[in-house]
Amino acid sequence: MTDLFPTTPNVDSSHECFSLSLSVELKSSNLWISNYTPYQQELFDIISKYHEEEGWNFKQISDWLVENNYKTPRGKVFTQPHVWSIYKKKIKSITRFSREFPHVITDMKVDSLN
Repeated sequence: MTDLFPTTPNVDSSHECFSLSLSVELKSSNLWISNYTPYQQELFDIISKYHEEEGWNFKQISDWLVENNYKTPRGKVFTQPHVWSIYKKKIKSITRFSREFPHVITDMKVDSLN
């Protein structure tokens, strides 16, 4: 039977051996989980669809939401500022939590083992 992990490395003395050690710093903004309720997400999806795809202004969207018996997440009748606020805040959140950061390598060291 072959020993898969020998206690002493099988090293050919004619080759140099090296050891590499380094530290990597990772930053991530996408580890956060949204606390949006399904209803809040539904409202944002409706608002963004009509605003971005159909070109409606926020007053037109608030009128549509009222006509279709939607209420704000706090149970009030929709107005233009409600719609604008929902849209603006969610877009800001998406932008903030989808950022990417470069990986940083520090303390890199190469040692000769011979």
